[in-house]
Formats: sequence, C-alpha cells, structure tokens
Amino acid sequence: MGQHHQIVILGGGTAGITVAARMAEEIGGSRIALIEPSKKHYYQPMWTLVGAGAAEAGPTEKDEADYIPNGVEWIQDFADELKPDENKVVLRSGAEITYDYLIVAPGIKVDLDAIEGLTDALENDPRVSTNYEFKYAPKTWEAMKAFKGGKAVFTHPATPIKCGGAPQKIMYLFEDHMTKIGKRDTAEICAYFAPAGIFGIKEFGEALTPMLEERDIHFNGRYDLTKIDHTQSLATFKHLDDGHEEVVQYDFLHVTPKMGPPDVVKNSPLATTEEPSGWMNVDPFTLQSPDFPNVFGLGDSAHLPTAKTGAAIRK
Repeated sequence: MGQHHQIVILGGGTAGITVAARMAEEIGGSRIALIEPSKKHYYQPMWTLVGAGAAEAGPTEKDEADYIPNGVEWIQDFADELKPDENKVVLRSGAEITYDYLIVAPGIKVDLDAIEGLTDALENDPRVSTNYEFKYAPKTWEAMKAFKGGKAVFTHPATPIKCGGAPQKIMYLFEDHMTKIGKRDTAEICAYFAPAGIFGIKEFGEALTPMLEERDIHFNGRYDLTKIDHTQSLATFKHLDDGHEEVVQYDFLHVTPKMGPPDVVKNSPLATTEEPSGWMNVDPFTLQSPDFPNVFGLGDSAHLPTAKTGAAIRK
C-alpha cells in the first residue's frame, strides 16, 4: 500500500533541503516528505580547494540525517519513475508515493562512463583526477604534489555542468602552486575546453583572457574530451566544429566529467524536448511545470537560462 503526502520533495541536496526547511517553517514538517537515498550530504564547492591542498575532504561530508528539517518524513530510497498524470512517484523498492504537490530537485548526473577510459584512469593512473567527486578530489592534490614537470591538461566537457567555473579554478590553483614551489617553468599548462572562450559571461571572459596570457596558460577552445588511454598517457579530444581528433600526451590530467539530467527526470513526462533536452521543463519565473501545475522544479535538474551554480541562484 502506498503513502500519500501533501508535499513531496525529490532530492536532498542543497535545493531540496533548503525548500524543505522553508516550507516546514511555514506549514509544519508533518505535511512534507523528502525522497533522498544517500546517507551523506556533501558540501561540493569545497572540493576544488581539497584538490588544491587548501582544505581537507572530511569536513565536506556530513550525515544527511542532520539536515532533514524537524518533522519532515525522510524516505531513504531512489525515485525510479515519475508519473505526474497520476500524482505519483514510484520508488526503486516498488513502493508508490502519491502527492498533492511535487517539488523535483534531484540535482545533476555526473557521468564518469561517458568518456571512454575515464573510470579506469581515475582508478589506476595517479596522474589523472577530478574534483567533481568526493572520492577523487584528494587525489588531485596528491597528483599535483607528485608532478615533476611536463604537460598539465585541464578539461571542460560539451555538456551543461555544475559550477561552470570549477574546471578553470583548479587550473589557476595548479599554476599558483607551481609558482610558489619555484617550478612554474617546468609545467606547460593547457586548457582543452568545449566552450569557445574561457567564460560565457562577456565581462568575465574579457578579464580572464589576458590573465591566461600573463600566466602562460594555453587555451584551446571547442575541444571535447572523448577518450583516455592511461597506459599511453594519451587524452583524445574531438574538435566540435570540424570533427577532427587531437591526441594529447599528458603528465597531469584534471577531467571535468560529462554531466546530464538524472534519468528519473529525463525519462519522465516532465522533461523538456528543447536542446539541451531531458532537463525538467519549468517556467523560468515561477519554476512551475507548464504541463502539470502542481509540480515545480528547482536546482540543477531544472531547465533554466542560467548556470548550474549557487552564484547564479544568489544573483
């Protein structure tokens, strides 16, 4: 037999927890259920600093239970299917949750398998890492300390990503580290980014471009990482305009994985068909579904004309 709740929130990340807390204050937690499978809650913005040796990973991991607002029912399970025409969420366990209102905030899917050889390289090559995973962010710092010179490569994929500045922040921190230890001249620092410019906002791009020149960082735009062969220290990039491949030999490689909408949103009637497709279709001013008035979407899974980062939400 299924459960019914007046308000169901899908996702216990920053978006879901924040709206749960505010609504609990207004109407009481007993009218709200929150679906979130993870036992842990992560403060992800810190992972860039963890990767650069400026912070420890441990404090970024907290118990999810500590952030569930008082009175809110925590349903610790995966949402497998959304049936908004029936006001229903089907859980992986097979249980069905019905609602009066649904708030969809499951975040963004980090897809390590979308780049051939990435998972293998992360597990087996000490020179390859990503700050986009709690497990690997400390590995970035270990790789930076072990770097003996050569080509340091930083990537940005041809998909929407969370925290669009993170792929280049670690690059600047790497450059600063090499300068501080007096070995900057041993490193050729290269960015292979899918965007044509260093930053999508014109004013920021105009400020950052001359800084790249000052710091002798080589920027290559419109390149998307498709394959890593860590046994040969090779990263293969596809040029997004003419399709040619460029194979780059690396001595250090920081990868920003491809990302996309969570499957539960992408495979539901709530998803937009506009490119990039699969994100939850919402009114950009109200965050309400145009097709199902009792459903709202927020956070990274929503199809909005802004970057998927906390700074964009603040502004």
